[in-house]
Amino acid sequence: MVAILEERPAPTVPQAIPECQNSNSYKVLQLLRKCIRATDIHSKSLQARYGLTTPQQLCLLLLREEALSVSALAKAVHLSASTVVGIVDRLEEQGMVYRERQSTDRRVVKVQITEKGQVLADNSPPPIQEKLMNGLSNLSEDKQNAIVRSLEEITDLMGLIDMDASPILEPEHQIKNPSGDELYGDYSENAVEESHKKNSKTQFSIRPAEREDMDMIADFIRSTADWYRPFCDEADMIEHDVDENWKEENFHRREFFLGLADEKAIGTISLQHFGDYGYLGYIYLSEKEVGKNYGQILMNFIEQIARDRGLKGLVLIAHPEANWAVRAYEKFGFKRILTEKSEIITWQDGALESYFEEGFHLFSYDF
Repeated sequence: MVAILEERPAPTVPQAIPECQNSNSYKVLQLLRKCIRATDIHSKSLQARYGLTTPQQLCLLLLREEALSVSALAKAVHLSASTVVGIVDRLEEQGMVYRERQSTDRRVVKVQITEKGQVLADNSPPPIQEKLMNGLSNLSEDKQNAIVRSLEEITDLMGLIDMDASPILEPEHQIKNPSGDELYGDYSENAVEESHKKNSKTQFSIRPAEREDMDMIADFIRSTADWYRPFCDEADMIEHDVDENWKEENFHRREFFLGLADEKAIGTISLQHFGDYGYLGYIYLSEKEVGKNYGQILMNFIEQIARDRGLKGLVLIAHPEANWAVRAYEKFGFKRILTEKSEIITWQDGALESYFEEGFHLFSYDF
């Protein structure tokens, strides 16, 4: 199976960074970098000294005032319920909070802060956004509006105006313990909690792949090559029996991500984009990890990236005889849109021509 992303040449250093330090462009980049660096330093300091991430700290500060349900806590910190379930799980493991079922309504579970959590919340430094918010509140409304307009212009220039983002100032190096920000079907708060508990003992994270990771990625793909051999055209098996040339070519051609369970790589997924669509490819898991919901988590992760980049949807190609894959994609929301080779290789001005495998169909998932 394969997928597509718009390939843009990386800017050279002279093009990316203005040489004149007195130019407005240079000053804007430098000021943005200061904000990013300050956020990063604050986050690392909070983690090193108090063992907390910024979202964990915000949750503790809110729970210090009153006990809240997971859904109410998620709404207050502008994060998804599934993400907050993971945060509460980790705080509970550290003895900072505990869950308590309400005596008046047994269906309602509220998160309570412990004495240990209270002490930590009282003694940790204020969140970095609190300092910014306090400073902004001391400015006139006209100045506040001017700052908002300037930042809107910057995000517009960067093509980020429609990106969805939480107002939490924290570097997003990786997503830890996602139970899947479930975007399909009926996922009530209880359902999300139950789903998360199945893998609550496993620390799952996703990170961009480095060049040295391509050996592991190639091993994942080779491990399932025999699944495709019975119905794949022999000429296309190079996409599954990958070699050394494949590693170098595809590292620069695609954007690979690694899924890690307890810091051990257990799967991969790749993304490319062109036009308004992201192309998914090489969704592979270690054979021992199949059936543990990790594939769903990787797909959810890629969908969020695509949404953040303003794409309209995702596409992929799959062979109709790969029943296990087709069922998973259709459950996720993909629909078969093209089955004829001539139509698939001319779709989007031939974007898929170099990716097409004989007998494969094109599936699309529109947001």
